[in-house]
Amino acid sequence: MDNRLEVKLAAARLVVDDQVIELGEIPAHETRSFPRRGATGASTPLRSYVQSHANNFISAIDARRRAFGDSGSSQIHDLTNASMAASFITMNNTKENYNNFSVQPGFDLSSLVERGDAVFLAWAPNYSFTKPLNQFSARRGSRGTLVRVAVPSK
Repeated sequence: MDNRLEVKLAAARLVVDDQVIELGEIPAHETRSFPRRGATGASTPLRSYVQSHANNFISAIDARRRAFGDSGSSQIHDLTNASMAASFITMNNTKENYNNFSVQPGFDLSSLVERGDAVFLAWAPNYSFTKPLNQFSARRGSRGTLVRVAVPSK
């Protein structure tokens, strides 16, 4: 992995063979090599990873349905894992349509992994590829970028 950005890529992960492999950080302007087989990072089955974070999505939706809201469970605090899990959210869908998610074409990457491709994911905290549109200082503003790169299988 070659990080050509001016910021570190935190929480880099590789999704391959239905596994989420933790790669760790990749510092700015550095190149890191990771073995594909027998990687030293922790590995989690993709479906389990998505299901564990989809529960947070469902809790947040349910909390926002209440008449006066719920400030505790109506927010998702782990943006890194939530964003990465959302990239494969249709894996959490069941035959029952009650809690299923629908996504825009091209957003969900589940089909890429199912056909054997690898997907590299990395969170760039406090970074955006574009300049903000606002002409004022937002008190509660934040930014972060999820880098998603699909690598076709050979």
